[in-house]
This record gives sequence, structure tokens and C-alpha cells, in this order.
Amino acid sequence: MPRQPKSILRLAWKERILLDRVKVLLHYGNGGIVCNNCGEQDIEVLCLDHINGGGKQHLKSLGSKGSCFYNWLINNNYPEGYQVLCASCNVKKSKKDVWKRELITAGRQN
Repeated sequence: MPRQPKSILRLAWKERILLDRVKVLLHYGNGGIVCNNCGEQDIEVLCLDHINGGGKQHLKSLGSKGSCFYNWLINNNYPEGYQVLCASCNVKKSKKDVWKRELITAGRQN
């Protein structure tokens, strides 16, 4: 079998990543590729959110980028604890989470 050019293999890999991403977004978007908070539908700005936080640590434990995360979710039968958010809603949620932690910490110090 002849070797495939790297560009063809790279394109096939990117296509697989996109298909996995669409599967995951459809599942966690409750059947639609849509932000669970504001209804945004632009797939370019949609991402997956760890509802209870800890996303950075989880991705680090997988030792890779988002593409392997999508594959991990599929291979683990779409575990609970995730939701689709647009980038804007995800940033707002992250800031709220930080403020909550700061308030809790400040309350313990008083």
C-alpha cells in the first residue's frame, strides 16, 4: 500500500476531530448545537464546560488538547457534568465561579 501524503492524513485527522466535536456538542447541547445559556448557534464559538469546574485540571490529566477530550467523552459514554456554552457565557461563568470562591474565602477569614 502506498504511503499517503502528510497533507491527506492531516486533513483526515482534522475531519475526525470535527466529527467528534459535533457528536459531543449535539449530545451535551440536548440535540442541538447551541449554547445552553444564551442560545448561540455559531459552532466556532461553542465549547464544552465542566459544570462543576475543574476543566483545566481535567484536560491536563488527559495530557492533551480538546480533540482528545472529545474522544474521551465519547469513549466514556458521555458522562454527566458537562454542558455546551458559547465562549462569552463560559467566560462569564468562570468569573462568577472565581467571585464565589473569593467570597467564601473572605467569609472564612472574618
